[in-house]
Amino acid sequence: MLSLCKPEQFYQVFLAQGLGVGIGAGAVYVPSIAIVSHYFQKRRALAMSIVTAGSALGAVVHPIMLNNTLRSSLGFANALDAVTHGISQTFSFYSLVIMNASSFVGRLSPGFFARRFGILNMVSIASGCGSVLILCMIALNTVASVVLLGVLYGFCAGVFVTLMGPLLAVLTEDMGELGLRMGVSFAMVGIGGLIGPPINGALLTGDFLWWRPALFSGVMAFTGFFVFLATLVVVRRKKAMKKDTPSPELEKLEGERAA
Repeated sequence: MLSLCKPEQFYQVFLAQGLGVGIGAGAVYVPSIAIVSHYFQKRRALAMSIVTAGSALGAVVHPIMLNNTLRSSLGFANALDAVTHGISQTFSFYSLVIMNASSFVGRLSPGFFARRFGILNMVSIASGCGSVLILCMIALNTVASVVLLGVLYGFCAGVFVTLMGPLLAVLTEDMGELGLRMGVSFAMVGIGGLIGPPINGALLTGDFLWWRPALFSGVMAFTGFFVFLATLVVVRRKKAMKKDTPSPELEKLEGERAA
């Protein structure tokens, strides 16, 4: 439907891509993650990693398709930061492919290491590293820097996106509430996706001042990183309290032994 939208008709783009794609993606993504989590316990993180890796694999194909079929006649070329830094339009499209390919690897990796390092620990590290890399976008000026940043950020973003579902599963004691919690959590994420791009667009201006949206996005990402750190502290305190507090069954058994 987006291909049928007429130029300068914003409401048509909003209905097709904003509402149509948004509702459809939300209706597919959240239930698919929640359903998988109910059928795995020991290797839940690995199963959910494989599921979320699919979107990154598709994102590798789409920029190549755009580069070879759409070119710049429909205005898509005005979207990559890389073009304004003197990098060719062809490579600028493939910079997205590099980032998404790295994201695919990043989405698969947590499934093999989450049990060893801890899901919340890995989410916190990925969000912190991603925040730093977003700020590093201000310094992009060469092909090598674009490739390096694309690989590193794509990997961190892949780890972060993959572990959001398993993280909610870990923090949920009653698995019957997992679907509801995922829905509420991703709805909050959707608010950021709704207001973030317009703010970045306003900061970018027609002069393509990329450091402004990069700085804003980096600060917002660091805010989220500190929230994850706070969550990590709270979870560790709760675990410590549970260890120090004996269970009712243990108290009953000790009482019987004493009697």
